[in-house]
Order: sequence, then C-alpha cells, then structure tokens
Amino acid sequence: MAGFPNKLMPFQYVIFGLTEVLGFFYFSNHLTYLWAHVPERSYRRSVFWYAFLIRAIYVVFSYYFYLSMTGKPFEFDAGDSLFYNNMGNSISDNLISGNFHVFKDFELALSDQGTPLYYGIVYLLVFKSILFSRVVTAIFGAWSCLLVYDLARRNFGEATGRISGIMMMLAPQLIIYCGLTVKEIFLTFLCIAFVNAGDQALRRARVSISQVIILILTGGSLFLFRTVLGICAVFSIMLSLVMISGRVSGVARRLFILIVLFFGVIFLWNTGVREEVQFLIQNKSTNQSSQMEFYATREHGNKLATYGTKSIFFALIIPGPFPSLVDTGQDNLMVVSGGLYTRNIIAFFVFLALILLYKRKMLRRHIFLLSFTGAYLGVLALSAFANSERFHVPLIPFFLILAGYGVTRVNMKNRKHFTIYMIIMVIFIIGWNWFKLSGRGML
Repeated sequence: MAGFPNKLMPFQYVIFGLTEVLGFFYFSNHLTYLWAHVPERSYRRSVFWYAFLIRAIYVVFSYYFYLSMTGKPFEFDAGDSLFYNNMGNSISDNLISGNFHVFKDFELALSDQGTPLYYGIVYLLVFKSILFSRVVTAIFGAWSCLLVYDLARRNFGEATGRISGIMMMLAPQLIIYCGLTVKEIFLTFLCIAFVNAGDQALRRARVSISQVIILILTGGSLFLFRTVLGICAVFSIMLSLVMISGRVSGVARRLFILIVLFFGVIFLWNTGVREEVQFLIQNKSTNQSSQMEFYATREHGNKLATYGTKSIFFALIIPGPFPSLVDTGQDNLMVVSGGLYTRNIIAFFVFLALILLYKRKMLRRHIFLLSFTGAYLGVLALSAFANSERFHVPLIPFFLILAGYGVTRVNMKNRKHFTIYMIIMVIFIIGWNWFKLSGRGML
C-alpha cells in the first residue's frame, strides 16, 4: 500500500475529473433553482441550446486534445472509432455513387450494421468531416435531454422533469462521448426515444398511431446497434402491456399495441435477429467467465479479474462501475473518472426512488420505464461487460429520471442515510483502485 499514492492518475486527468464532478453538481443545483419557475417553452429552449453548446465546445476541445496527445483526432488506443470512421467513409462513397447495397462487401452481423450506417449517412451530409460528424452527434445528445424531460415529467411531475433534464444536460459521460466516433450517444438517443414513445402510447387517452410507429421503429432499430437492447425493448413493452395499471392504460389500447407489436416481432424474427438471439442464448452461461479469464491472462491484464462473478456484479450493478483514480495506462478510463463518480453518487437517489415507489405501490404505474431499465441492468450483470463503463452509458438517462424523483423526495428522515452511503462508496472506490494495482503487480 506504500506505493499507492505514487500511482495516482496524471494531473491533466485530475483536472478532467474535478471539472466533471464540480461542474455537474454545482450547475445542477444552481440551474434547478434558476429554471424552476420559468415558462416551459423557455425551459425547453434553454436546456436544448445549453446542452448543445456544452457538447459542441467539448467536441472541438477533445478533437484537438486527442490530436495533440495521439496524433489523430481519436481517443487513446482507438479501435472501434477507427473502424466506424473507415466504414463511414466507405458507406458514404457507396451512397454518393448510387450503390445502396452498402453492406454487400462486408461480413457484418446485424447488430454491427447500425453504427456504420449512421456514420455513413452523417459523413455524406458533412462531407466526411470527423469534427462536424461529432457536432451532429451533439445535436442528438441535446435532443435526448428534451426527451428525458418529457418522460420524467409525464411519470413523476414537473419538478422531477426539470431536475432530470438539467442533470441530463450536464451528465459528464454523455458530454465526453460526443467527442468520440462511437455508437453510445446515438444509441442512448434511440433508447430514450423508444421508452418515451412507448410511455406516450400507453398513457394517452387515445391511441396515437404516430407514437406506435415511432415505438416500432426505434425499438426495432436497437437490434442494429446492440442485440440485447433490442431484446430488452421487446421484453419491456410486453411486460408493460400485461402489468401496467388499468388506471394508466386501458385494455383496448394495450390490445391494439400488442397486435402491432406481434407483427413487428414476426418481421424482425425473420431477419438476422433470430441467429443473434440464438447465439446469445447458447453462450449466456460462459461469456462472462470467459471474458474475466481473458482480462486476467492478457498482456498487462489483471490477474484478479477471475474473482469477478455474477453475484458481485449483480450487487454493484446500480452504483458501479467505479472510477479509475490510479494510472494503469488506461487513459480513456481516467478521462471519464469524474463521470463515473457522479454516477456513484446519484445512485443513492436511484435507490431512494426505487424504495419509495415500492413502498407506495407505484411500480405498476411506471412499469415501462422500470422494466426497460431493469431488463438491461439484469442482462448487463450477466454479461461479459458488466464492468465496462461504455455499456452502461444507455442507462444514464433512466438513472437520472429516477434520481430526479429521488431528489424531490429527500427529507430529514432519509437524508441521514446519504452520509453512510457515501462512506461505503469511498471504501468501494479505494478498494477498486487497490484491486486494479494489485492485480497488475503494481503495489
């Protein structure tokens, strides 16, 4: 343990972390009071444009930061980003030449086709500019903030909606990922658009065909980006149609959505979805253990990784992953360390919200939001990527909605538990960073 302080992350990443944490909590608190009573139209305009401006500024900063640090406008040890950039260029060229069979020469699984296609279309629009393609991503990031506001307000009221929208606007990871050529921001947008459309379809007095169409399109498109999210989408809407309170959604409306959904699932099943689902089922019992073994035995790996088990990941799936505050050569993780710490903190309010919803017998009123979030959490805890912060990114909007509700329900009785919770989190964070060093023989 004597060498622990000497392994702390470099100073530039300390600045990253402090900016992320202090910026998130200071401005979340300040803007919540400042925008509490402004007209809805003004609030929506402010959230969108501030969210876009913050993301656009970071996009430009990160572009030149990575250029100076790596010689390329991509993150450290870039892999997926380079692949998506190359695929985007190729698909863009095909579209320009009038060839719309863009995947004919590439052996890509269905779940690997969405992101290249997204970048191919965006590159076509921005003349293959990496910088401006990320500005487009920033637009989707800002739009997601409005969807979070709408979903949170519809479920938990105006106060929760405004708090959640502001936290979404300031969420560090959702800002940082706008500066990368990866799938996470657009995928997160699709997830929140899907849940928002489904929630509207279930709650409106009359069935909205447009919302059902959006529900089918966004839910189906998730299979092009991450198969398990598509499965979670189908599961959550099916469960919601059965479990949602009759006071929230009538039988006729649910029956109509169920019929449309049935034909949508049949169509998807006859595409490449069937093969990918079957592959996931066949490998569900070994993928996590195999990945942990790989982490332990690869070059510069962590020999203690094999101690990662389903029970541990299940227990820590909501507050985790924990920030990397030591230098193990994982620069990308140190960049997002502050974002992970903010998640560790807001998880307290997520727990508080879930406890209150259970005690007040309100779970069925919000079953769609909760089932999608819970399904992906469960799948993630069982997967090989339970501790991968990238795979947790699509959960952030839903955590912020629940955290927003939890914040509005803080009182003298439950706030005393926050100090105890934070002490536990500090212990876990120190333990996690010891684990990272010890497993690599750096202590």
